Amino acid sequence: MSYFKHFSGLVNLRINACPDLQSLELPSFHALSKLSIQDCPNLASFNVASLTCLQELRLRNVRAELLRQLVLAFSSLKLLYIWGIDGEISVPEELLQHVSTLESLYILNCSGLEALLHCWMSSFSSLRALAICDCPELTSLPKEMYSLQKLEALYLSGFQLTDEDRAKIAWLPDVNLTMDSLADDELREIFHEG
Repeated sequence: MSYFKHFSGLVNLRINACPDLQSLELPSFHALSKLSIQDCPNLASFNVASLTCLQELRLRNVRAELLRQLVLAFSSLKLLYIWGIDGEISVPEELLQHVSTLESLYILNCSGLEALLHCWMSSFSSLRALAICDCPELTSLPKEMYSLQKLEALYLSGFQLTDEDRAKIAWLPDVNLTMDSLADDELREIFHEG
């Protein structure tokens, strides 16, 4: 898209409600710090050379492979929202250094993420806040929870904790547990989602 070449200083980009959008190619945005892609269920190819300043990424109701493609482009991400993504969410192990800068991770209404969490947990050396809400296929917390030494807050919703799970998080100073599923508007309010 040559149109974007005129916006090299772009700081915030939102792509919303584009059901027919199947692919997108962007130039390197060296100033882009926030990217939001929502309600683009057919977006299967997202090519961008580099997002070196990207600090906040929000993905909602998109394909799982979109996250995998974007992981390659960022190196300083601080906040990641993954909302309403169905399908196996996986990222090759060699790309995990790209998530080591994450400080906040919010996973809401997703399926197919259990393998991702087990794989990613040990790479979250900077993670301070983790929320997992209404992800029905997650049946237990990853044993790698112990590696989250900087974690200050954990929010779980729609998840039954076992005694084993409680032992994995007993050391956390602030654990906010809600066992009931939350409505979308409640989740938006909690996570400041506009």
